[in-house]
Amino acid sequence: MTLIYSMAIGLASAGTAMVARRIGENQEDANIAAFQVILLGVTIAISLGVLGFIYAEDILRLIGAF
Repeated sequence: MTLIYSMAIGLASAGTAMVARRIGENQEDANIAAFQVILLGVTIAISLGVLGFIYAEDILRLIGAF
């Protein structure tokens, strides 16, 4: 869980910095950057969710829950 949280915080920080910089340069570029950050976040979330669903038993067995 810590690894997933770390990745999420890093993505949020990087996305915020990219969008903030683009706002200073050009509003249209800021919109594109924000869309790309959101798309990347949703893609990663769906991927991790699917993998977690498929390998739920194996993950729980690895952490000693079974």
